[in-house]
Amino acid sequence: MNTTMTRALGPVLAGLSLVGLAACGGGYERQDAVDELVEGGFTTEQATCMMTELETSIGTDRLGDRSFLGSEELTAEEEAAVTDATLKCLVGS
Repeated sequence: MNTTMTRALGPVLAGLSLVGLAACGGGYERQDAVDELVEGGFTTEQATCMMTELETSIGTDRLGDRSFLGSEELTAEEEAAVTDATLKCLVGS
């Protein structure tokens, strides 16, 4: 992974940790996740795009799983999904 992508993923993973915190109350709530990303510095368009991409690639069950960004590491497939969403929604916007 190149340096630019590594730098881009930092805020994304931080934002997704906010999503994980929003989900800890009992499952994934899309609007809460979008709102948390916006509060973390994403535009509404970027946050909506990220959550749409992650819902499609990872699934809402996994996004609602508190361990998604807790002690458990992302799988290679999940990391690729986050990278793809980042390229599409943040780098490309």
